[in-house]
Amino acid sequence: MRRLFSLRTLILIIIAAGIGALVALVVNQKQKFSGMSEEEIREYLDLKLAGRMSDEQVAQIQDAVISAVKRSPEVADMVEEAIDEAIEEVEEEAALEEAEEELTEVLEEAAEEIVEEG
Repeated sequence: MRRLFSLRTLILIIIAAGIGALVALVVNQKQKFSGMSEEEIREYLDLKLAGRMSDEQVAQIQDAVISAVKRSPEVADMVEEAIDEAIEEVEEEAALEEAEEELTEVLEEAAEEIVEEG
């Protein structure tokens, strides 16, 4: 039973490493393509894929890659905007909590003074 667990763990580690390597490859390729013109991307993909698939399939892949490269700045802007909004919300919540604590403190002090005077 112990060996079976170790084998499963090893397989999971290998799968995770494979997925990590694939993600790193995709990020690397995306960075590579982001510095290329549309024509350069088409030429590069044509060299890599020609002969392996039909011209129609190569054209579909080229279009998809170019579309993804064009979208990536928009996605980065959307992510940056979402992060900024999240930071603003946290800051607003912190300010509200601080104001609430100060108000509670003032009200408690006022209540104590009223009790002492009464």
